[in-house]
Amino acid sequence: MPRYIVPHLLFLDNYFREKAHWKWSMGDKMHVLGCLMLQNIFKISSNLIKPFVESITTMEADHIIETAKDVRGSHVLEAFLCSDVSSMQKHEVISKLLGHFGELSLQPSGSFTVEKSFTASNNDMRVTIASELVEVRTELSKIKHGPYLLRKLDIEGFARNPDQWKSRQASKAAAYRDFVKDFGSNDQPASAPDSLQKFSKKKREKQDKWVGAGDFASESSSNPASVTSGKLRFLSSSGKPSHHFQMSSNSSASKENKLSFIRNLSGNKPAVKSDKKRSPASELAELAAKSKLSQGDVRMLFDAKTLSDKKWHGTTFLKKRKR
Repeated sequence: MPRYIVPHLLFLDNYFREKAHWKWSMGDKMHVLGCLMLQNIFKISSNLIKPFVESITTMEADHIIETAKDVRGSHVLEAFLCSDVSSMQKHEVISKLLGHFGELSLQPSGSFTVEKSFTASNNDMRVTIASELVEVRTELSKIKHGPYLLRKLDIEGFARNPDQWKSRQASKAAAYRDFVKDFGSNDQPASAPDSLQKFSKKKREKQDKWVGAGDFASESSSNPASVTSGKLRFLSSSGKPSHHFQMSSNSSASKENKLSFIRNLSGNKPAVKSDKKRSPASELAELAAKSKLSQGDVRMLFDAKTLSDKKWHGTTFLKKRKR
């Protein structure tokens, strides 16, 4: 039956061992794999997990309290309270924890459940939760996680002036409802999440910085010329010397070098000048590459310097040319 899906997964190992006569095991630790499965299930849209939502909302109050006290089961309740199920369905689960919020807040794992319950509750339920925490605020202030919870829920402010505390909570809820109405959806919770309440100026500046970098990257990919002009404008505004004149002079010099390179190629001259003395073999190889020999080439061929080391090069070359 769908009603027992969540309890079966909470005690997954016990359920398979005693499948025929299974019942809730009070005091036993809940199964790690089953709790992890439920956490991931409650991240899915509530329209697709209706049997699981129905199962957890119909659990008995004692079982909900036992789940909140368990280190692994408390994560399941937190995942449910942070899901996109309706506020009414969350209220059904939270109301079963009434009278135990003070006890849960003293436990490291249960304190997170108290915090998520407070965030998902309406104003009346928040007043009830704060009233229970006021009674144990002395004990909370002495434990490691207590000061954080007292500060997060403003329990000291509630103890000093409950009416002012209620008005602050109401104004926060109203502001968030207006935000959801304009920019959000109806599936979002009625209470403002921490990310919206404490969206600091530093985070905003960091986001704007990344957005600006993304716009610059898209502009550079679509129009590289605009990036170049932007860099020049930046140099002119920063007071640094501009390289525009240097770029124009370099461009004219490069054109002149290209023309001289072409002239050298057309005149059969080496494009790169070198001061290194050429060997006779390289001179003969250059003469062999020519289709016609000029008078100066013939004189070079029979020059004594060219034929000083290996005279047979010239003879072989002439025989080859006659063929």
